[in-house]
Amino acid sequence: MEGRLWPWFRERALALQEAGGTRGDRTGAGLARAERAAGELERYFTAALAARRHAGCAPRDLMGALAAAGREDPSLTPAVLTSTCVHLLTAGHETTTGLLGKAVLALLARPGTVTELRAEPGLVAGAVEEFLRFDPPVQMVTRWAWRDTELAGRRVRRGDRLVAVIGSAHRDPAHFPDPDVLDIRRATGRHCAFGLGIHYCAGAALARLEAETGLAVLLDRLPLLRPDARPLVEVEYAPDWVFHGPSRLVLRERGQEGEAAGKDHHPTPVIPPLGIKRRSA
Repeated sequence: MEGRLWPWFRERALALQEAGGTRGDRTGAGLARAERAAGELERYFTAALAARRHAGCAPRDLMGALAAAGREDPSLTPAVLTSTCVHLLTAGHETTTGLLGKAVLALLARPGTVTELRAEPGLVAGAVEEFLRFDPPVQMVTRWAWRDTELAGRRVRRGDRLVAVIGSAHRDPAHFPDPDVLDIRRATGRHCAFGLGIHYCAGAALARLEAETGLAVLLDRLPLLRPDARPLVEVEYAPDWVFHGPSRLVLRERGQEGEAAGKDHHPTPVIPPLGIKRRSA
């Protein structure tokens, strides 16, 4: 995608996001914005895929690969490929930004961890996995039972709707010792942040790369992440129980924006709870 179009994509991805999920803007204006955004993205990707399909050259990007697959598999119709592109664009917009925002908040509360990561950059990849476990950007997913079964003493019938609370599962002490401790050296193993099975996130590898790159850059270039910085923090959360993360995160040096001299501020805000508590075994 052309860099100049990134703000355009971002605006439309957010319009779709804000009309869905648990924060859904169900007002007429919100739904109209989402409808317009969906139509504009559909037209863009339909044209982009058609151009790559007619070019007939070797794929040079993801859309080229999808267009090539469509030539070989009749079930991959233009409509299917277009909706896939829209989904891939919108699915990764809020999740990776939420992951990085919550990682920054976690690090501000743990200056020793910042020191560790700066001293050993090789720990960044493992730290991303631990951030995904500790406070995942997607807190819950909905699934429908494929067959009759029993789960924790409850009868589940084929077709029943289930909600899997990922944030709670990641604090299960039977699977993660000391689950409420953020430990970037933890052997995290199999967490559920990207889902499982046939619903495993198609963009997991890209999300990991984005998060590792973004975290490394923040540690290298953001002075207010120094262990001794103690910045003032302004954070706002969207009212969403599924895509949970900061919608706005601002770090300021002390003394900026008319801060009263000598006034004490805690460097890290209280993160609003989701209202979901882990049940003790």
